[in-house]
Amino acid sequence: KKLVDNGYIYKGNHEGWYSISDETFYSSSQIQEIQNNNSGNCAKVAIETGNPVEWAEEENYKFRLSNLKNKLIEWLDTNPEVIVPSNKYNETKSLIMTELIDLSISRPRSRLNWGISVPDDVEQTIYV
Repeated sequence: KKLVDNGYIYKGNHEGWYSISDETFYSSSQIQEIQNNNSGNCAKVAIETGNPVEWAEEENYKFRLSNLKNKLIEWLDTNPEVIVPSNKYNETKSLIMTELIDLSISRPRSRLNWGISVPDDVEQTIYV
């Protein structure tokens, strides 16, 4: 309730490349197009897992992580040892600076029926 009252949680449209098997949305930089050697057909897959992705759009509750970008960078600058291995520090900082977006924290109950019910919204489920 306090996060909602302070503007950190809001309902908004969420869209992106979604992997059903990974149960995750991926950014464009996290997917690649591959060609099936037998059929010649192309498909988009998650780079990390190789699982197929499809474009999806839905209304979800989101956490306004983008408002914390400067605080995250400041914290990271004063605590660089938290990035392991340390050679990933610059990459991590760059990702925060360029790709940090608000985090979807719910899914439509019609697609995800397990999890915590969103207070005052029977259509949404919070997942972990």
